[in-house]
Amino acid sequence: MFVDPLLQDPFDRDALSVGGQPAHAVDVPNWGIAPKEYPYFVALDSSLDRLLDHSCVLAFDQALGNADVRSLCGWFASDLPAVQLKRLFAAQMRRTAGSGPWMFRFFDPRVMRHLPAVFAGQGAVAGVEQWWFVDHRGQTQAVQGIHEPTAAIPINAEQQLKLDRIGVLNQAFSQWRESAEPPRDAFARLDQAAAKAQALGFSIEDEADCVAFMLHRCLVHARIEEHPHVAGWIAAMRSKEANYVDLAAQSDERLWADIESGHWTAGKQGARHG
Repeated sequence: MFVDPLLQDPFDRDALSVGGQPAHAVDVPNWGIAPKEYPYFVALDSSLDRLLDHSCVLAFDQALGNADVRSLCGWFASDLPAVQLKRLFAAQMRRTAGSGPWMFRFFDPRVMRHLPAVFAGQGAVAGVEQWWFVDHRGQTQAVQGIHEPTAAIPINAEQQLKLDRIGVLNQAFSQWRESAEPPRDAFARLDQAAAKAQALGFSIEDEADCVAFMLHRCLVHARIEEHPHVAGWIAAMRSKEANYVDLAAQSDERLWADIESGHWTAGKQGARHG
């Protein structure tokens, strides 16, 4: 059972230790996190362990409540010693990219749900056979691990780009969900839109612009960036003259109806003869 106590610790760790199930904290010093806030895992005796039942209830409550707190992150299977798992998890969390370090919160269910797409079948968590978590629909999902006593899973440049997009993917998904339940392929579609945004010059750090464009591409028109007015918004965004999200918000219903109609794509298809 893996727990993130940063915002809320649902367990009394002293009581767990007295009961023979001590918490194994993953050391992540120098990140501005107090030792009592380090993530930790607890070994479960069997599938009949009462702590497993209790943790399942917590995980489902947190997932279905759409809470900002997801302290019950999930469960994993591994026969590696706790000391080795702690070292592997810490190495997987401590990352460097560009000019500085960053923390890879792979254990958060809102991150974990994207990892199969990021790592494409190679395994997403070092040191485990499988990792289970409860998704936003209250369904239990399994992610394949790499059950070897090796170093943390390396991240290549393409995977780094996908990981960098997770924040805006989750934001866009949450906003989509406010108006309607997104389809099963929502994350895949949003990721394609985010990748297009990056290719067009959007910065992932400008979250409002990215999220607005992603939702417009998924909900208004799949080639929205080709519309003349939208192309102008994107050009203004790239030159720092205005924000994409502000220009889009200032546009009237007639323009949005025109964009959604798609009739402007007719001239881009090329003439057909015969």
